[in-house]
Amino acid sequence: MIPYAIFPHDLTQPCTLHHDIAGWMLTSHAGFHPNNGAQAQVFDLPDDTPEGNGATLTIPSKRGPTSYHGVLYVRLLPTGPGLVVDVYPPVSGGASLPRLVPQGQFLAHADQ
Repeated sequence: MIPYAIFPHDLTQPCTLHHDIAGWMLTSHAGFHPNNGAQAQVFDLPDDTPEGNGATLTIPSKRGPTSYHGVLYVRLLPTGPGLVVDVYPPVSGGASLPRLVPQGQFLAHADQ
């Protein structure tokens, strides 16, 4: 098994991870990040998980679950497994995302 740790806002609620190609769905469990020991929700990825395929991460919350789709990298990233998100959920409440502009090596709100 390959541990994949995430840090949702509520560390007590299990999350789910659904792999697009392999078809499996995993439920996380409370645990610790394998590199830094921080408290996390941990998925035990199968050793034969394909590299660079799509997956959907669903995180529960009081207002309902939120799903993020992305590309799951298992062995490529130096920090361990990770999901590079490519589809974000809509912003709730009719809010809009702030416009960001480069300011040196950082981003700043356009209205500042």
